[in-house]
Order: sequence, then structure tokens, then C-alpha cells
Amino acid sequence: MASGKKRKDTKTEKQLERRKKRHKAKGKLKRRNAGERKKKENIEKKTGERAEKKVGKIKRKARREEAKRLELQQTNLEERGTKRIALEGHTSPTFTPIRFQTPHPAFATRLLVPSPATNMEAAKVGKVLHLPSNPAGQMSTQALALRALGVPVSFVTYSSSNRYGYPVDLPSPLNGVTSSEQDAAMMTYAMEAAHEYDLFHFHSGQTFTYTSYAYTDLPYLNLFKKKMVMSFWGSEIRRLSIAKKNNPFARARILDEKEILERLHVLSHYMNAVIAPDYEMYEYLRGYFKRVYLVRQAVEPRNYSPLYPVDSKRPLVVHAPSHTYIKGTEYLVQAVERLKKSVDFDYIQVENMPHAEAVKIYQKADIIVDQLCLGIYSIFPIEAMLLGKPVITFIRDDLRKTYPSDLPIVSANPLTIQDTLHGLLTNPLKRYHLGIRGRQYALKHHNPETIARQLVSIYNRL
Repeated sequence: MASGKKRKDTKTEKQLERRKKRHKAKGKLKRRNAGERKKKENIEKKTGERAEKKVGKIKRKARREEAKRLELQQTNLEERGTKRIALEGHTSPTFTPIRFQTPHPAFATRLLVPSPATNMEAAKVGKVLHLPSNPAGQMSTQALALRALGVPVSFVTYSSSNRYGYPVDLPSPLNGVTSSEQDAAMMTYAMEAAHEYDLFHFHSGQTFTYTSYAYTDLPYLNLFKKKMVMSFWGSEIRRLSIAKKNNPFARARILDEKEILERLHVLSHYMNAVIAPDYEMYEYLRGYFKRVYLVRQAVEPRNYSPLYPVDSKRPLVVHAPSHTYIKGTEYLVQAVERLKKSVDFDYIQVENMPHAEAVKIYQKADIIVDQLCLGIYSIFPIEAMLLGKPVITFIRDDLRKTYPSDLPIVSANPLTIQDTLHGLLTNPLKRYHLGIRGRQYALKHHNPETIARQLVSIYNRL
């Protein structure tokens, strides 16, 4: 009996000892977790306070560098003077060369065309977030194509208007937020996303701090060693001082080039690689980033059923400017008014319309006309080619050779649009053949799957 009682007491003591050890271990774990949480909160707090100062320091440094370059370049710029371009009795606005030039690069920027990745490479990417804007539906098209490859990708558009009806994925962090609360809401969203995603693909020169271009999110993301890449699409970086060198018709939305340069300086501090859709964009990025990847625009062909133009007695010309001044719409309107005196045709100008409704009008067109001033082609001509329509838009002579050799676009500028349009209006057979060639070209060079595989190659090299 005594020995049995002794064994029972020993067993109880061991159980109590084990229980004490478990409680002690749990207590240590709780204290450690609490310490880690506190450390993380302190890091986030300090980062948020320092981010704005750090970005401000980079901007001030950029201003000092620009001031030095201005002093050296002032003499040459004054000699260049102003330029005027006479266009059939119409004089373009006086252009005074803007003084801010691309800095002398500390390194040679490499222009690279990424090879399409394999499915195995796509599986290595990690979680991706595209944001914060969806220019001409490019962000959503890329993200959905990546998702089809098996890449865990999400996308969010900050703007709540979505007047063109492009696909939507995650809700905007600015929904229901007042203007005074936007900065805090955007930084909170950045901090939350940093814990969920591995890679951030930004668009149009904007990041989480969408409304202000403050870039105070970048130091925070950099602290967590997040991969980042930026896609530029055009107006946000086009600089007249460079564009006018090879294109007398060039126009730009942002005339304050200092603003553009400051943004590029800050972005280049946190990103080594960026993405551009054509060689014109490379001209504005060279010298700021180590690598510029050339990735063409992506348009989903399943959304565009071809309807090739036939020998219509009254052809329809369609123009859909996103910005009438930038596109040179006034020159097209003048050409249409003159041609209607001798040729029987209709003209429709599509503006501020949901994308799906606009496509229905494009399908009825015999000729599509896009921009006459920029020297490149973008999304609207690709959509038109997928619909089997002949396209007129201005392609710079020096840039034409940088596109695939089978490009079927008919080039016209403000000086030649009347004759070019007349030539297509009076030649239905040429319109038909250009429509067939256009769809083949768009299917081959703007396929979303190919573009998505190129993006995977970029992501894995960041």
C-alpha cells in the first residue's frame, strides 16, 4: 500500500512539473509574440514618419541636380529659340523648348525584350498586386492573363468612376473616404498589402499614394524588400523637349517637365527596372533606370469579332479621341469637312462612352482614325485591327522600323491626313485587305497570353 501511494505521489509531482513547464513555455511564447508585435508596430510607425522626409530629400537632391544642368545648358537652349509649324494655313502654338533634359546617365540603360516564360516559371512568381490605375484596360487585361497562367494575382483601381466599364477586382481603398482621410487610407492599404503580397506592379507612374504622387509608400515597401516594377503608358512621362526633336507635331499633357523629372528621380531610387510599350517611351526613361523592358500592349481578341469592310456606297469613318488636343482631332475634322464636298461618307466621333457601347460603333466602321500627332500607336488601333478595320494613325518614320515589319497601319500626320483619308475612302479593296492584315497583326503581336508570359519573365528577374 505504501509503495503504491509513493508511486502515485511521484506521478502527481511529475504531472505538476510538466504542467509548470507548459505554462512557462506558453508565457515565454506570449511575451515573445508581444515583443515581435511591438517591434513591428514601432517599425511601421518610424517608417511612416521617415518616409515623407526621405522622399523629400530625394526630390531636393533632384532639384539641385537639375539646377546644375540648367546652368550648363542655358546657352544652347537660348540659341534654339522658339519654333512654329505652319499647317495648311493654321499655325501651331508657339513651342519654347523646356529646359529640363534627360540627365547624363551614371549607367547605360539596357533596353530588353523579355522572352515568354514557361508554366513552371509562372509558378515561382508569388502573389502579385496590380494597381492603382487601369489605362485603356491594360492593367486588368494583364492581370487576368496572368491569372489564366496560374499566377496568384489581384488588381485594384483606385478611381471609382470606371466610366469605360473595364473589369474590376478588389474594391478601391478610397471608397467612402473623405479627401482629408485619403493619405492615411492609402498608406494603411500599403502597409496591409505589404504583409499579403510579394510583388507590386504599378501603372502610369502611380503607386499606393495615387492622388498625390508623394511616393511615401516606397520606403516602407523597400524596408520589407518587396519586388516592385512600374509600367509607363505615355502621357505621364512624355516630354516635349525630347519629343519635338524627332516629331514637329508632338503634343503633351504635362507641360511642367520638372514635375515629370522629379517623379522619375524618386521612382528610380526604388526601382531598377520599368516597362514600356514602345521605343518612344524608352526615350524618356533612358538614363533613369538600369533596365527598360519592352512589352507591347495586350488586347483580348475574344472581345472583338471581326467585321471586315465591304464596298459600302457610303463609308463610315470613326474617330474616338481620349483627349482631342493630344490626338490632333481638329486636323481630322478640317479634313473631313473638306472631303465631304467631293466624297460621300459619314463621320462619327466617339467620346465619353462605355467601352462596350463604343466597340459596337467601331464594328460598323469602314475606316478608323486615331491620333495624328504622337508618332506611335496605342490601344484603340489594336482594337480596330482586331475588328478587321483599316487604321490611320501617325507613325514616326524613325519609329516605324522598331515595330514588327508586318505593321499594316496607314500613317498620316496633320499635313497628310486629307490625302490619306481620301485614298482609303475611294479604294474599298485596299480597305478590305488592310482589315485582314490588321487582325492577323494584332493576334500575333498583342496576344494577352504572350504578354503575360513576358511579364512573368520580368517578375522572376526583379
